[in-house]
Amino acid sequence: TRNFLLAPQCAPMDPTNLHILTTAYHTLSSAFLASLSPIQSLPVQAFPDFVRSVLNTLPSSS
Repeated sequence: TRNFLLAPQCAPMDPTNLHILTTAYHTLSSAFLASLSPIQSLPVQAFPDFVRSVLNTLPSSS
């Protein structure tokens, strides 16, 4: 999956790449939120921390 996102990360403003990246990040976000049990609350800072950790592990576009 990471290899699939590598090329779009290099040119994220291309409409096709933007669509791929938006779909990928939406899917990751939805999966994360769905993994929480109904009685478990999400701390305010947990979601931005999760997104930041995903972005930090992606290959650099430079």
